Amino acid sequence: MPVLPLEERTALDPEEFFQSFLLQNRPVIIRGAIAHWPAVQKWSPDYLRSMVEGAKVVIQSKSDYGASGSKRHFEESKETDFAEVVDMMTLDDAPDMSYVRQTRAW
Repeated sequence: MPVLPLEERTALDPEEFFQSFLLQNRPVIIRGAIAHWPAVQKWSPDYLRSMVEGAKVVIQSKSDYGASGSKRHFEESKETDFAEVVDMMTLDDAPDMSYVRQTRAW
């Protein structure tokens, strides 16, 4: 499978995105596209920790990925506090986890 060049833009109108990237299956990074969203300013690690105090979630470890996709040789699930997950995500050497699932209402 060929490696496509990754283009970066600061603005991209929907029609150009559709024609130049989506239809051609080309990757693009749109820098700053959601900078105006309130969550970008509001959702800091401290804010998330304060909003989910006591909430439990299940984290799923990463699978092995290769050219043929997920091989799922080994996966691990673990229930933990969401605040702990936020702490893990801010580490330079964050543990090997791929996503949070099975959230419980808080």
